[in-house]
Amino acid sequence: MLGPMWPLNIVVVGAGIFGVTAADVLARRGHRLTLLERGHVPDPRAASTDLGRIIRMDAGRDTTCASLADSCVTDWESSAAWLGEPVYHADGFLVLSRRGPTPGGFVQESIRTLERMGRAVRRLDRATLARSFPAWARADFADGYFNPRGGWVEAGAALAAWARRAVGAGVRLREESTVAGLWERGGAVRGVVLASGERLEADRVLITAGSETARLVPWTSSRLDSVGQPVFHLMPVDGTPFHSRAFPPWALDIGEAGWYGLPLNRHGVLKIAHHGAGVAMDPDDRRTVPASCVERLRSFLESHLPVLNGARIAAQRLCQTTETTDGDFLIDADPEHPGLVISTGGGGHGFKFAPQLGQIAADVIDGRPNPWRERFAWRRPAAGLGAARTPAPSAP
Repeated sequence: MLGPMWPLNIVVVGAGIFGVTAADVLARRGHRLTLLERGHVPDPRAASTDLGRIIRMDAGRDTTCASLADSCVTDWESSAAWLGEPVYHADGFLVLSRRGPTPGGFVQESIRTLERMGRAVRRLDRATLARSFPAWARADFADGYFNPRGGWVEAGAALAAWARRAVGAGVRLREESTVAGLWERGGAVRGVVLASGERLEADRVLITAGSETARLVPWTSSRLDSVGQPVFHLMPVDGTPFHSRAFPPWALDIGEAGWYGLPLNRHGVLKIAHHGAGVAMDPDDRRTVPASCVERLRSFLESHLPVLNGARIAAQRLCQTTETTDGDFLIDADPEHPGLVISTGGGGHGFKFAPQLGQIAADVIDGRPNPWRERFAWRRPAAGLGAARTPAPSAP
């Protein structure tokens, strides 16, 4: 990194949840912040923009991830006070599996981890699932539990509120500002060059650009993978069975490629999405969902949630997620490019960690200790445990 200066002039590239939270923290520490966004905030193309995101601390045997998520749930629970809007809904989290109780499986390991943390859950069998959550009475289900500590956040609304908070702290937000590349001088990154030709100088450049990261810093392409994950917004004919008390945020086979969803919102819409291998795409692709994904959704509803068979698909898109090769976030200074810091690898799971993401990136820039920095530090691309994307039960 460059020598100590105070305050720093910092340019943050990308106003998704990674960028907005970091800019907010850094501005409150007294730095001069410019936050660049190629579109508007929230950008409908961004992974951070959605009807909602699940907030959970369930992470199999990954105790570090569970501990980090636990602290973030606490922050989300008080977010109405510091964000200024009630965007978080503490409806709990329903974990379902088509596998029977299996030692070492995601359900069993999550329960063990949560119990060690003093967090009680309610174990479910077919009878209790049907009684407590009747929409799931026909599900192909063998094991699961309900965790009352968790819920969901209105992602787009939360991001917009966080951006307003950052601007209130002194962040200069520049929308419709596309970055063409980095500006380097004297062996260090000294700023960015916009597509318009304008050059913005900086003491530090923080890249939080999601799927655009590999374009801006091509040497990270071997560390990152971006794919489109299908997301559907449904409008059921009768919304009664899908309110949060009877239909809380849920995930089926979360430790593997599986389905997840959210309860009915105030507009009569619920979310169902699939997180798996995804659909190959680049940042400029249209977000059109392939017909095969729609067919897979209909098949899933038929076998697990037949009460949604008549639901109209109000909206659908491919959410372009970016994750590292080992599944963990990458939040660190680039060791070969002084002045450059990268924060990426959300993989569709970053939003729940939002209260800590900005803190970690800010501590990297300020050289402050942080208990999570080592986990997300610069490293060789390799298979690992992964906090951003929960490992399958067979993972080491």
